[in-house]
Amino acid sequence: MDNVLIVAPDETIRRLLELQLGLLGRGVAWSGAIPPAQTDIACELAIVDPSAPGALDFARGAGVPLVFVSAVGPTPETRALDPRAHLTMPFGLDELARAVSR
Repeated sequence: MDNVLIVAPDETIRRLLELQLGLLGRGVAWSGAIPPAQTDIACELAIVDPSAPGALDFARGAGVPLVFVSAVGPTPETRALDPRAHLTMPFGLDELARAVSR
């Protein structure tokens, strides 16, 4: 899996995810604070912070496996989207590796 899309409102979190994914040999297709306006970004996985504006709507229509990352645990809304994982911050590289390789 080379192309990962990241939606997280905090730039530091996005940069850390990008670095961690790079350590795992994964590429980042797109990274931003809000979901991308374009829908044709080629990605195989989306890492989404559900607190980002529009994130849950984006996740509902993403059409790719999801990994949620947030400061709080799963909610009924995020569970309903059947993500590969819901990582609660702080989390380690090993947890991210398991989530993106499932």
